[in-house]
Amino acid sequence: IMFIRRVAMVLALLGFAGAGCSVIFPPFMTGRLGIQKKDKLKILLVLLPISGVWFSALGFLRNKIGEVGILRFSLAAATLLPMACLACSQFWQLLLVYGLLCSPVLLSFPTLVNLKSILVAENEQGVAQGATAGIGKGAATFGLLAFGWLFRKTTQGGQDLHGGLVAPFLAASTAFGVAFLLACSLPLELPPTPKAAVDNDDTLHDYASGSSSDC
Repeated sequence: IMFIRRVAMVLALLGFAGAGCSVIFPPFMTGRLGIQKKDKLKILLVLLPISGVWFSALGFLRNKIGEVGILRFSLAAATLLPMACLACSQFWQLLLVYGLLCSPVLLSFPTLVNLKSILVAENEQGVAQGATAGIGKGAATFGLLAFGWLFRKTTQGGQDLHGGLVAPFLAASTAFGVAFLLACSLPLELPPTPKAAVDNDDTLHDYASGSSSDC
């Protein structure tokens, strides 16, 4: 149970910090680095092949370091990403940071989905899926509100896109860092998948059938 709770907390922190990044990254990229739409295409052209390589190696990584090891690696990259991006002053530097860190961060999503499948009994997968979606959406909503307020407060409504961005980016790195520490507290060996609970109606039916045959 403790394992599942910590994974749920990691999921919530990812939703919170991820939503925060969606608030603070666009004004940083356009207002501070002067990135235009054509430059965003270049980012995609860098990310797509690198992400393809990482995802193709996912099976190898599972065999070597396990699901928890992949999650730790991914969250370590996520922790570094906001502050590394903030340190960039030119577009090529941002491309380099994205190429090194963004693709490992993306590995956390299939890993969390796989962990959910392992930790939850087969007949409870639907409930777990609903709970996962609820946790993610709730945390993301709170992240949008919190980071929106923090961004307006520290940048004077978007006027200071230099020193004013330090606090929001540091907050994002901190949230990812807490998620990383939670992942480090998880054992590398996963607990066994719970057995599916036997439905009461089926149990009564089997009992009645057995009683009839005895008669």
